[in-house]
Amino acid sequence: MYKKTITCKNYDGVEVTKDYYFNLTKSEIIKMNYVVDGGLTKIIENIASTQNVKEILELFELIIKYAYGIKSEDGNSFVKSEKIADEFIHSMAYDTMFMEYIDEPDKFNEFLKSVIPSDMPVTSTAEVPTNPVA
Repeated sequence: MYKKTITCKNYDGVEVTKDYYFNLTKSEIIKMNYVVDGGLTKIIENIASTQNVKEILELFELIIKYAYGIKSEDGNSFVKSEKIADEFIHSMAYDTMFMEYIDEPDKFNEFLKSVIPSDMPVTSTAEVPTNPVA
């Protein structure tokens, strides 16, 4: 589980600070490897070797969509849905996080390592390039 505290102005211009949670389970990684053409591992390896900006941005959004959720207060569940992911993607918090990871790609690599279970094969692949838009 990765917790990210984000401070941003919402669409009403009010500054808001909120904790956002991200997590990928082993079963979700396995499913992603079948849903994503070529599998997640291949995509990360390809991006690392080609430094394709379009693919980096697509990977970022894909990981966010799969990893973002709402943690229950008792910690027993982590609810994810397309609606929940879309609400986050269309928030200023997402925009703030996106710009941070574009400006500091090493933080995106840290994020990837934090949301992907450490004992999954995908974690042994190369990192996303450190300067995707320069």
